[in-house]
Amino acid sequence: MDVNRTLFNYVRDQEWEKLLEVLKKNDDIDVNIRDNNGNYLITYAVLFNKIDVVSQLIHSGAKLDVTDNDNRSILYTAVKYGYKKVLELLLHFNKTTVGISLVDIQDVNNNIPIHYAISSKEYDICKILIDHGSNLNIKDINGNTSLHLAIYSRDLEICKLILEHTTKINSKNNAGETPLHLSCNLELLDIIEFLLKNGADVDPKDYEYEYTPLLYAVSRGNSSISALLLKYDANPNHQDFYGNSSLHFAILENNTEIFLQLTESKYSKNKVNFNLYNADSKLPLHLAIEKKNSRYIDILIEKSNLNIQDSEGNSPLHLLAKTSLWIQYKNKIKTSKMNIFLKNKNNKTVLDYIDKEDYREFIDLIVESYLYRLRNKPYTWNSSWENICKKEVFADKISSKELKEFEKIINTKNKEDLCKSVVTKKILDIATNKLNPKKEKSFPEKQGYVHLDLDNNNSLEFCTFTGITLDILIGLIVVLNKHKTATSTLTPNFVTNTNLCDFYKQLGVVSDTNCEFLNFELIWVYHKLYLSDDFFNQFRKKMNKPNKRFIIIPLGIELREGSHANYLIYDNQLKQIERFEPYGSQAPQGFNYNPSLLDSILMNRFESVFDIKYVSPDDYLPKIGFQVFESYENMCIKIGDPKGFCALWALWYTDMRMKYPDLDRKILVKEIFKTVKEENRSFKNLIRNYSSNVIKKRDAILQKANININDWLNDKYTTSQMKIIINILREEIQKLG
Repeated sequence: MDVNRTLFNYVRDQEWEKLLEVLKKNDDIDVNIRDNNGNYLITYAVLFNKIDVVSQLIHSGAKLDVTDNDNRSILYTAVKYGYKKVLELLLHFNKTTVGISLVDIQDVNNNIPIHYAISSKEYDICKILIDHGSNLNIKDINGNTSLHLAIYSRDLEICKLILEHTTKINSKNNAGETPLHLSCNLELLDIIEFLLKNGADVDPKDYEYEYTPLLYAVSRGNSSISALLLKYDANPNHQDFYGNSSLHFAILENNTEIFLQLTESKYSKNKVNFNLYNADSKLPLHLAIEKKNSRYIDILIEKSNLNIQDSEGNSPLHLLAKTSLWIQYKNKIKTSKMNIFLKNKNNKTVLDYIDKEDYREFIDLIVESYLYRLRNKPYTWNSSWENICKKEVFADKISSKELKEFEKIINTKNKEDLCKSVVTKKILDIATNKLNPKKEKSFPEKQGYVHLDLDNNNSLEFCTFTGITLDILIGLIVVLNKHKTATSTLTPNFVTNTNLCDFYKQLGVVSDTNCEFLNFELIWVYHKLYLSDDFFNQFRKKMNKPNKRFIIIPLGIELREGSHANYLIYDNQLKQIERFEPYGSQAPQGFNYNPSLLDSILMNRFESVFDIKYVSPDDYLPKIGFQVFESYENMCIKIGDPKGFCALWALWYTDMRMKYPDLDRKILVKEIFKTVKEENRSFKNLIRNYSSNVIKKRDAILQKANININDWLNDKYTTSQMKIIINILREEIQKLG
């Protein structure tokens, strides 16, 4: 008799007693044979919940670490059908086996038995598996832990059970979603509250769009969840990858209840910032006016900057004028700062959209706003007459000296309110180009206000700036020559960095300079920071130079694909060193260089060695930075443009920082954006044109070695030509001192 076939026949015919009898009488039977479908005897015994057969098979030597075609362990069937006694029996014998525990065997989708139990919402089975040591932090193929899966199953009790045995409440899956993200996306209010009470991070960001749980809730339109998150201090000012805040989403989704939650301080200690703009440079107020939603406008209009221009150059004032809504809201904006001479991309000012019959009324509104600011802001104003007008002025009640100030501008006869008259004349003169609208404003300017000069009148049709280390080095030299109060850790020994070169070779990274010119910048590569040789000694020497305020340090960032550029700028007067990221406060989507780790290392290095404060991009830059705006300008692309202008943006910002050394960095950035918009500049044209001086100097140096940039890129130069270039650069560096 073929014993093996007989055993499987007993299984087929459900003759379990006969099977047991054979097993007990025959000690030499191989119980680990498989049938034609690849299944073991113990597989069938578990499937049919035959605990006595399972027990006998184990005593007869049945292996427990068997798996099916999907690599699922023997526990899978017991878990799936809720066979508690069989499960406990298997787990009891599992303790005596050597090797990986049955509870942690992963199938083809990286699932372990408890994952099946969670999906089936089998609380008791989950508890049994946990009691037998199931690892709750093992992730499935999508990066989900047991807690993630419990939320997908919408089972609060299993969530509670899991959190009794793990502290990994903020673990992220492959999409960057935490359990709180998932519960908000699935709108599971009871689980959300449970997670928050147990210390879940209220503001984690996912990977794809940088959504927080609050953004999930707002985009879902769930006001109960948004209220709960705000109660736990969710940040309403967090912006997604495109710069949209919760307030933007509330308006776009037309959810009045959430809008009111966000704008009323009783819901959260975090006050909403009404002036955050998205990648289209739109404030929430822009969106509200475009939708003509009076309820939103009523709240936003007094708290928003009416002069911030969107990507089309339209300020909220432009939109109010276009729609004639300014009439409805004139009492709310009469105390606001209003720049009515800003031009949009169509070369239209706010005044150009005012109906003729309303023109005088609108001018009176602007005059009233002007006077309100003169009399209610604690500033010293630019013009002497403006300072006189800090109070109401009438011709018969002022000194002759003060009267003369007004007589320079207007005929004071028969004028009761001199201030109103002179402001009205100023506004009308600007409107008719009798005064220069680029220099004169429809609001008073405080004394000492700095008007930025972007200093870029060159027009470059074809850009050959490549962003390689040669360009970065020459750009640094150009800026150092321009600003005598700036220096760098750059030395004549700028060529070779042996440690970094060896590391590149180990990684198989091909350097654009064949390991040349690696010793003048800091390099962040694969979570390691490489310093130029003798960096700290050089930095200390430069700090002690009495005539040097700034130390400029290029920071190269190697990515999985390509490179990125930042700059470090040390201000010896403030004793602070800042990192500039061209994309804004955070690294852009897909740039997985771990900026938080980089900031942590830089902070530790500079604060511990030199006792100076480290300033990260998040401390002063907006979410949407220079390179984001530039990259969105698809209509300004020209042949020759590099894949990215990051190195130029870092250099340009450094140049501006040197140019306006006493302007707070945060204000400087804000004013740069404002000036670019006011002057209707293209970010892409601006930065391309800026490269001209760097290109000119680089090409002149290469020409002395009788090569051009194409030769350099293709390694078509001799050793003697390389020596010529290195010697020229060394001379340039030595001149810097």
